Amino acid sequence: MTQIRTQKEMFPLVAEWLASGISQKEFGQRHGFALHIMPYWVARYRKVHGTTQPTPATSTGFIQLPIPQATVSPMEVALPSGTVIRFSSLIPVSYLHELLTSCSR
Repeated sequence: MTQIRTQKEMFPLVAEWLASGISQKEFGQRHGFALHIMPYWVARYRKVHGTTQPTPATSTGFIQLPIPQATVSPMEVALPSGTVIRFSSLIPVSYLHELLTSCSR
């Protein structure tokens, strides 16, 4: 397999891959380079271009989607009653145990 290792050669290929919708493995096979080449250059490309585009579908058919940070809670507990407790930061397990024990009394 041909080894393409310069930014000048790889960045256009990474941009082409991002638009292609095929897996990195398939793209690499079509262009004749080793499987480990694409993840390396995709990471470098994203670091330089600051892109957070979703990764195209993998061979399993899944597409990675970004999650808006505003909707993510570091920790949340759903009680059997339907009550949901959301914490803005991670808490010690001992505190959570004490809280749940006191709620069940």
